[in-house]
Amino acid sequence: MPIRKILVSAQVALCLVLLIGVALLARSFSNLQNIQPGFARDCVLLVHLQPMQHGYNALRARAFYQTLRDRIATLPGIHQAALVEETPLGGGNSGGTASAPGRSQIGAVEANHISPGYLASMSIPILSGRDFTPADESPSAPPVAILTRSLAQKLFPNENPIGLRFSREETYDATQAFDVIGIVEDAHYFGLRTAPLPTAYFPLEPTSSNLALSIRTTGPPEPFIPSIRQQAASIDRSVPILIAESIRLRLDRELAQEHVLSTLVNAFGALALLTLSLVALLATTLPARRATSIDPNITLRND
Repeated sequence: MPIRKILVSAQVALCLVLLIGVALLARSFSNLQNIQPGFARDCVLLVHLQPMQHGYNALRARAFYQTLRDRIATLPGIHQAALVEETPLGGGNSGGTASAPGRSQIGAVEANHISPGYLASMSIPILSGRDFTPADESPSAPPVAILTRSLAQKLFPNENPIGLRFSREETYDATQAFDVIGIVEDAHYFGLRTAPLPTAYFPLEPTSSNLALSIRTTGPPEPFIPSIRQQAASIDRSVPILIAESIRLRLDRELAQEHVLSTLVNAFGALALLTLSLVALLATTLPARRATSIDPNITLRND
């Protein structure tokens, strides 16, 4: 019947559309998994504390972080320990502007303060120049900065940026300028779905008081958490560790939504294939049954 054929055709079309959607979502999920985040995927532990919430002023908090970092660095199995204001996929954002002599300002520039060794702890490649040193953190040291590749290209197109100067104002201000000492690879700090923000890294300041630790381990980082908690408690038991999680956990959480959607759509895709198979089976068997059925009236007449 025409109506039956229309219904079968509609079912086939819907199933094909669903299968195409499954394929597209699977491809999107695969592409997201294959994105290079610009930092290590494994063997990194991120630790957050808030001594300022427990009676510390900025200078005492800075000293607390530094002491904890130094103690953690001596633990067996710890390859690198460093301090940082904003950790990857941590949700923070301190965007601003940047400008260079004779050029218009660059908007939506991320600023992050880090200690020496942070880039190594996160396996963020240094493309040219150098990392910070403890001397760069001195109040009397010349202001310096490390730029990501994208920010360097925007501020200094077709130039070697090492040794050039920029400021964080809308209009370049030589009295507030920083010397570029290094260029590093871009990193997906705020999610794998969006392009990395142009970023300028600066040395930690004496009053940097809202920090986290980036800890590079020689193996899976989770077994090191109890030892790190003990080190923090040995300095001040009133300052608890609020967050201690691996960078792998953050990456998995970033992909969790796509993983759930992919699982659901794959299930619907399997259902679509089953439906197509049933439709094909019915389309071939129903005509055959109609052709071989026996007319009861003919049987009665023969009797």
